[in-house]
Amino acid sequence: MDINKKILLLVALVFIASVGIVVAQDTTIDDYTFTIPDGYEVKEVNGSMITLMEGDEHAIVVMITDDVKDSEDAKENLESQGYKFIGEDTYSVGSKEVRQQNYEKNDYTVMTYVFSVGDDQCIITFTIPSSETAPEGADNPVSTIINSIK
Repeated sequence: MDINKKILLLVALVFIASVGIVVAQDTTIDDYTFTIPDGYEVKEVNGSMITLMEGDEHAIVVMITDDVKDSEDAKENLESQGYKFIGEDTYSVGSKEVRQQNYEKNDYTVMTYVFSVGDDQCIITFTIPSSETAPEGADNPVSTIINSIK
């Protein structure tokens, strides 16, 4: 092998090593596994609930339960705690029907997502500063969880 080929091979190996490989990380809660959204890390696991954080102001709480209150009861409960209801929507993500309700409190926007997974219900709460626009579609980190949970 001549010197030019050796140099080219060495440069290619250094380039490949420097790029690194990013692998999505999965986590499990109860009997369900989902992908942790990019930039988030597990901060706390408490029984059937897991808290994910990105920095200090972006939080996602994922909870699995077989005992979900009616959405109207949950809404009344949050409003009684000072949360201001700002809207809701029901839509499909793959085969899952998701009910999303949005609230504001103390300069934060709180979005709740409820859908069935297996024989249980998954409740996801996503909190961001009110000064930020809520991400939509694939830009919303909750989409990663909803699409990957099984």
